[in-house]
Amino acid sequence: MDIGKKLTTLLRATVRSAFTASRRKSGDDPETQIEAVRRALSEVETREQQIASLLKSARARLEAAQEAGNRAEAQAQQRLINELEAHLRAQSTDAVRLSEKLGALESALAEQQAAERRRRAAEADAETAE
Repeated sequence: MDIGKKLTTLLRATVRSAFTASRRKSGDDPETQIEAVRRALSEVETREQQIASLLKSARARLEAAQEAGNRAEAQAQQRLINELEAHLRAQSTDAVRLSEKLGALESALAEQQAAERRRRAAEADAETAE
């Protein structure tokens, strides 16, 4: 198995485990859901950084192979770069999707908390009016 396939397998397994774990942990409580999404977003951002680092080193190896005239190694590195770029795009898409979900959950929680404060204020006003 070449390094590209190993990387692909590892990334897919990591993504599946992170999202499955966050779904299992997220209950009906909005704060729990927000925390789960924040964790998943953090994991995605970490993977993005790892892939970017791998991409940078693969590009350096490609350049070295081209300078050395090693065509086979250059082609292998180019394939790896293409795979890494595809994974980076997927991670970026996941990060955007999770950021949007986090924003929606935080907004819903803020609205829920505001409604609760209004309800308490109305109850307090009703008690003082009696």
